[in-house]
Amino acid sequence: IASLILLVCLAASAQARDWQVTVAGPPLSSVLAKAAAGDRLLITPGVYRVNLVIDRPVVLEGVAGAVLDGGGHDDVLRVRAPDVVIRNLQIQNSGRNLTQMNAVIFVERTAARVHIENNRLEVDAFGIWADGNADARVIGNRIHGNPGIRSQDRGNGIHLFNTTGALVEGNEIWETRDGIYIDTSNHNVLRRNYMHHLRYGIHYMYSYHNEVVDNRTNHTRTGYALMQSKYLTVSGNRSEHDRNY
Repeated sequence: IASLILLVCLAASAQARDWQVTVAGPPLSSVLAKAAAGDRLLITPGVYRVNLVIDRPVVLEGVAGAVLDGGGHDDVLRVRAPDVVIRNLQIQNSGRNLTQMNAVIFVERTAARVHIENNRLEVDAFGIWADGNADARVIGNRIHGNPGIRSQDRGNGIHLFNTTGALVEGNEIWETRDGIYIDTSNHNVLRRNYMHHLRYGIHYMYSYHNEVVDNRTNHTRTGYALMQSKYLTVSGNRSEHDRNY
């Protein structure tokens, strides 16, 4: 049985294909429509106007200088498929409607095991909104809000709603409303994030059995707001130059 599983995995790996996306070539959405599960879309430098729904498990990877721009409306990327990887991209200019939860990257419930790594997000509403999905990995991203919008009218850098098993690690977040907002979400880990110039660095509501470890806040109104939550492991965190810690 083990040998059979290995052969199936090797066959799937061998079939994965790289697609090169260029500004002068077919639109990114057209390339995605042709891609199969496990394929990689390698996005070359340039600005791409997209409001893209990722409906299959692919890797979206940028070369330095690749920018995905949402044109000021809706989500720039909406992830529906499981096992999607988004990395090494600059992603910007979503819509600004907080009621509609406009986000640079919106992760739907069906998108288990999404992996969002080493991206630069320029945020006008929400940065990353994870909505009821499991086992997300949000690692090493730089998420910058729009200081031209009033603090209360901005969205959060990373917003976790009803998520389980997420790892949020090594991100830098600034000038959004809250850095990481986590609501009704259990068994998640927030580790080694740096959050500054915000309302709250980390904001917990109604979330149980989570870890808040080795994070750092700087120049926030309150570094850590751990509200209406139980069974949190909180250790090794630092609060520097915050009004309240």
